[in-house]
Amino acid sequence: LEFAHKEVVGDSYPYPLIILMRIMGTWIHGGDPKDALDFDANVAKIRRSVQEGPYFQDLIRRMLLDNPHRITLTLKPDTGLQQREDAEVARRLEEQKGTLSDEAKKAIVDRAVELQSAQEAEEDLSVLPTLELIDITPEESKVHGTAQPVGRLEMHWFDQPTNGIGYVNLHLPVDDLPTELLPYVPVFCSLMTQVGAAGYDYSQMAERMEAHTGGIRFKPTLFEDPTDLSGPRGFVTLKAKCLTAHANQMYDILDDLFHKPNFKDLDRIQTVLQQIKVSFENGIAGSGHSYAARAAGSLLTPGGRLREMWSGLEQLTLIKGLASEQIDSLKQLSEKLVKIQKQIFCHDKVNAAVTGEVKDFPELRRGLLKFVNYLPEEPFAGAPGEVSPIQVSHQQGYAINAPVSYVARTFRTVPYTHADAPTLQVLAKLLRAGYLHREIREKGGAYGGLASYSAESGLLSLLSYRDPHIVRTLNVYDDAIRWAAETDHDPEAVKEAILSVFSDLDKPLSPGGKGAQEFLNRLQGLTLEQRNQYRAKLLATTAQQLKEVARTYLVERRDESTVAVISNEEALKAANQDLGDETLAIQTL
Repeated sequence: LEFAHKEVVGDSYPYPLIILMRIMGTWIHGGDPKDALDFDANVAKIRRSVQEGPYFQDLIRRMLLDNPHRITLTLKPDTGLQQREDAEVARRLEEQKGTLSDEAKKAIVDRAVELQSAQEAEEDLSVLPTLELIDITPEESKVHGTAQPVGRLEMHWFDQPTNGIGYVNLHLPVDDLPTELLPYVPVFCSLMTQVGAAGYDYSQMAERMEAHTGGIRFKPTLFEDPTDLSGPRGFVTLKAKCLTAHANQMYDILDDLFHKPNFKDLDRIQTVLQQIKVSFENGIAGSGHSYAARAAGSLLTPGGRLREMWSGLEQLTLIKGLASEQIDSLKQLSEKLVKIQKQIFCHDKVNAAVTGEVKDFPELRRGLLKFVNYLPEEPFAGAPGEVSPIQVSHQQGYAINAPVSYVARTFRTVPYTHADAPTLQVLAKLLRAGYLHREIREKGGAYGGLASYSAESGLLSLLSYRDPHIVRTLNVYDDAIRWAAETDHDPEAVKEAILSVFSDLDKPLSPGGKGAQEFLNRLQGLTLEQRNQYRAKLLATTAQQLKEVARTYLVERRDESTVAVISNEEALKAANQDLGDETLAIQTL
């Protein structure tokens, strides 16, 4: 609780608004809003109450156990609901159609024409407040940090106002992992903090982490080469944070996790796999367009392939297979996890960074050096694996139990340092605001019509979200790229697209986030000079440049692009009847 109130958060969200939300609960219920900010006094009061008697026990009994105001709610899936709803809508439409007079039918047609006219009319954007390009800072603010060699390692230190909290980031490359182990890296990362270690079971480890840290997390990370789309690098990333006074306890926990994770607890592994599977499957409904984009991108670049392997539908398929196995069969997974641990957790592979207040660096440094130096010097020998784009049909369909579709068409473009990369990023914003939103959401009835571009991955994707259509949307994508290549774009629309890019680039970062992001840039080889050159090109983007890159990378490379559609099997099969030579290769998830 103390950590949560001390931490200055707000990556992507302004911290002052978080503080405002923190005081609202007290304020709107008649309390003094300042009370919510007087954290030290509140904690002191709680500590006194705990010392005086069974404070939390009494709260639990009064508020929970003896509280009669409760409800039990059970949700049960109904696989026939969608069909019954569709049949009922069709019945009611037919019934109402039979009662309409000629005048009523004409009125409906007239209203449809009026709606279409309103949708296609030019909006008066002059009534909206806006920034100007001159308001954009031409250069990115520099994040100061020092790099200090420690033996064969180089540790990065970032002085930030973190309010007494230390952030430790470690990146460990997986370059030497054999190809057959690469798909298991996300499973390894998820299980590292979900199993026991060093004689502690998983619940005891969880209690230790909760008592002494603000969180310990392992995750797979992918770095793209800013100059070459064929050179991605994969890492296992550790993010740990704590109050500086608890640094030694945090390093002790890390030491146990790195050296003695209990991958032999197959019952616990099976339980966690089931949890991951459910979370994965539930996430598709809310982020289906992202999964479709990853699937399409996996056919174009090595980086896209690795991203799909680690966080896409391919990883879901792996998780579902593992979660369905019997306990004894998980011994093979356990052996793979041990091999990954021994391969990547070694002294020579560590890339380390600490973000905190400079006065706390000595305390954070002592424990970190001891922890890192205790790691094995050399990894186990292994043959490095390779990742290449999947060689399958460029038109993929993935069948799930969903009443709507997620449609992606993805194009391979250029790496970050290419002169056209900034223009492509603006183009994605222009496509979304100037064409796809209107045609796919307003007219097509989807929840969203999007375009995304990652300068680091070199992939541009046209996307739809919770879409009732498949074929129509793919046709809209073809119309959209022709529109982008042939239209003389309005200067005001170009300006708004540029501003939208900068709203992403210049999003607020917390003190801990600033250090972590700068560390990532250094590891990736993405210098401040390169980033500022990119900003300058963004600000100088013209309508003519947008037309040219749309023609070069979208229109002329349309046949090289890839399609991935996530939907129900019936919709995918129905779409194939109208797609001609571009039918979808359907697989069931």
